[in-house]
Amino acid sequence: PVPGPERGPSGSRFADIVVRRLDARGVRAADACDVTNVGVQRVFADYGAVFVAADVTPPTRCIFADEGSTAAFQATLDQASSTVGGVAITLQRPALEAFEAAVAEAQSRGVRISPRGTLGSARTFTTAQELWRSRVDPGLDRYVSTGQVAPERAQEIRAMGNLEQVAAILELEGQGLRFGRHQAGSIMSSVAPPGASQHHALLAQDVAEFGSAAVHEILARHGFFQTVVDDEPHFTYLGVSEADLPSLGLRLVEVEVHRYWVPDV
Repeated sequence: PVPGPERGPSGSRFADIVVRRLDARGVRAADACDVTNVGVQRVFADYGAVFVAADVTPPTRCIFADEGSTAAFQATLDQASSTVGGVAITLQRPALEAFEAAVAEAQSRGVRISPRGTLGSARTFTTAQELWRSRVDPGLDRYVSTGQVAPERAQEIRAMGNLEQVAAILELEGQGLRFGRHQAGSIMSSVAPPGASQHHALLAQDVAEFGSAAVHEILARHGFFQTVVDDEPHFTYLGVSEADLPSLGLRLVEVEVHRYWVPDV
């Protein structure tokens, strides 16, 4: 997206839909997603599909600032919890009901759909921050040791606030330094910035059987789609049929068996 007159998302069908939906909720797009910040702009492009989810409550910001604002948003959600395959999960109620229906359909067809890990659904800001730092800190250590980042600069980045740090790490990635798992690939395909995860909105569920085409088909029928390129286990509840996704400003990116629906910005 390019900055609009109020520095909010604009310039594409997807962004226009998001602006209208935020406005209907009394939220200024410029406040929710100031795309003049490189971190916010990247989050909007990479994780923004969740903003067009139907019959649920999407986030009110591209990046929540801290634990307090994240928890306050989560407290407004109609949450429901269940145990699926021995794993406790928490999602917004329509998403949980749809996931359980997908699991039941899969069982009737001799297919297994199960949650992937204990952090596969709801996440706090603090948990997301720990995951983020598990990529940032080793990366900075490595690039200091190779002389590619000055020790003083690394210390500055570690001490930054959330939005500023996200932008700084993406700036380093723009220089060819990678902060994904084991410093391979972008950090954004490995873990969402704190406050930006779709798991904060209780609309994302990581699935163990992410490589199965049958699993993709069943989850799609119940409104769950892959929406973050290269995050293969991650499925997002959008609550519509696959045929409706282009009209929401999403485009298809196919990588082997995986069908990612991402913002067309």
